[in-house]
Amino acid sequence: MLKKHIHKILIVLLCFTLLPLSLFNVSVAKASGETTVYVGAKHIYYTNDQIANASSNQIQISVTTTGSNDTVVVYDEGKQKDVDTAISSISNTKGYITIIFGKEGNYTVKTIVKDKVDDGSEYTFEKLFIATKNFDLCSGPSYTTDLTKLQNYQDAAVRASFEDGDTTKPLFQGDKYEVPSAKDIIDAGSLGYDMFTRRLYLATPGSLTYVAQSSVSITNTTTKLSFDISSAGKYRYYITFESDAIDGDKSFNLNADGLVEMTADNPNATFDGFYRAYKNDEELVATKFNNEYTYVLKSNEDVTVTASEITRYELIIPTFTFEIEGGQPPRASYKAKAQENGYVGLSYTISSFDVSGYKTQEKYVLKYSSNYDSANPNDATWTVVEDGFDAVTMSFVPDKVGYYKVTIEVEDGYDNDTVTADSLVISVLNEPIYPNFKTSFGDWISVNTMPFVCLCISFVCLVGIVLLIFVKPKKKVDKVKEEDR
Repeated sequence: MLKKHIHKILIVLLCFTLLPLSLFNVSVAKASGETTVYVGAKHIYYTNDQIANASSNQIQISVTTTGSNDTVVVYDEGKQKDVDTAISSISNTKGYITIIFGKEGNYTVKTIVKDKVDDGSEYTFEKLFIATKNFDLCSGPSYTTDLTKLQNYQDAAVRASFEDGDTTKPLFQGDKYEVPSAKDIIDAGSLGYDMFTRRLYLATPGSLTYVAQSSVSITNTTTKLSFDISSAGKYRYYITFESDAIDGDKSFNLNADGLVEMTADNPNATFDGFYRAYKNDEELVATKFNNEYTYVLKSNEDVTVTASEITRYELIIPTFTFEIEGGQPPRASYKAKAQENGYVGLSYTISSFDVSGYKTQEKYVLKYSSNYDSANPNDATWTVVEDGFDAVTMSFVPDKVGYYKVTIEVEDGYDNDTVTADSLVISVLNEPIYPNFKTSFGDWISVNTMPFVCLCISFVCLVGIVLLIFVKPKKKVDKVKEEDR
């Protein structure tokens, strides 16, 4: 009877086993492999890689370690965290933390991801780190083969070719291009990302050859790889990694030696970059000569392998590209519609020019002609007056009779396009003759005698009229003769 219902009993027990997990939203811890690290090296631990559908602002990460915590240092967002007290409060937004293991031993790092948005579910992951000083147990750096991550970096490389990512403002000649960090596309292996010297190799527009550019040393954790834009066109670059000597004279190096470069349109390639060629499982060394590759076995360089014998290619170092476009040609025109005459020795100021374009550079040139004729302007001979024009005040001082004009030369930021425009022609005459005005009273009298006489007569008449009006004559009194009394 029991045997008959055993399967039903098992189903019920399974339901009761899974019920607590569904009620309390707790997931079973999952192992995420192990990594051998070199003692004292900064190791980048990408915690977000374990969450498929959670964005960085939806999760909170806590980390605990088992082992000798006093020898473990953890950095989050560039700030050191104390393992014993503060490690449980890390709020990580970049998706990775940096861990340093101070001595040899096994360490289990537990990552607890808390979902902030949903119902507070927790996901626990454990990863084993084996810290060692044995170089032979360690591994060197390697680029990811995840095409999504590589494309994301390629997009970042293109955005860096514009000012602040603004696609309307491309960098131009003389600007500095800052190479995006490769942290998200490189696995540092047993060493940390900052334990390598990163070196930039660049192919400039029109060149097929990569040339070593700037590098960032191991001790420098803030400076970015960069180079100056030299001209418009397509740029290609890749980054190599070189470690200092470890465990004697041993070191890790990731470079393009012995690799073959291919682009993504090649059927044997998945992404632009340098590939290692194999004949079955034997590694080949490629050598380029006159744009053609030859191959030999790495284990025996006396054995030549033809391209048809290659069985597979492995992407080792991706390359990234961006293009600087020259943009629209600049424009220049003169504002004024008419021009006054100028005079020898007197400063003359012209109207300004209208200039449009992206990051233009202007140059003004003063020109002189003695045979200009407005009826046949093309027959005039113009010579440059060196240092004759002041671009700040837009003025010049003509030193002889004739005709002058100012030519503006406008160049765009890429040194590809130049346009010119002329001011109207200025006719310069001899220094003007101003009248010699006489300003003294005697001078005035000499040229205004009659008006002055008339003025005096008028003044005398005016005085007489005033006297007649305001001064009354005395009354006349008749005297009585003495004899008439």
